[in-house]
Amino acid sequence: ATPTPTAAVRCGHNANQTIDNTTTTLLAFNTEKYDTDGMHDTSTNNGRITAQTDGYYIISASCTWDDEGTNYRNHLVYFNGSTLIARQIWNASSGVEWASMINTHYALDADDYIEFKVYQNSGGARTITGNTEYSPIFSAMKVTG
Repeated sequence: ATPTPTAAVRCGHNANQTIDNTTTTLLAFNTEKYDTDGMHDTSTNNGRITAQTDGYYIISASCTWDDEGTNYRNHLVYFNGSTLIARQIWNASSGVEWASMINTHYALDADDYIEFKVYQNSGGARTITGNTEYSPIFSAMKVTG
């Protein structure tokens, strides 16, 4: 049997999301694989994971971009809307679909929330592939506290 953590959530999105040029964009998550502590809502503030219990959490965020290859892509995880707690940036290459995962751990109190945002500056709108199994995915699991 699979053990059940006291607080764990994995959410995704089942449709492509358009990311405008030079605009930091909060990703939406309208599906859940699991949510053992009511940390995510698929309709209200669906870009957030909100802690229900105090503790230290492992946080993961991943997505796949289309294969347009100019300039930069950023993955950003924010704490309570304004504090950047994890960042990944890379220069895109032409003809390559970019998939990436960012991981961190962070202390969250009940009602603290985290968000997964992205940014790109290709000169036009880009697409995040929507597939509930791998892109975009946002998850958190309480490990102690």
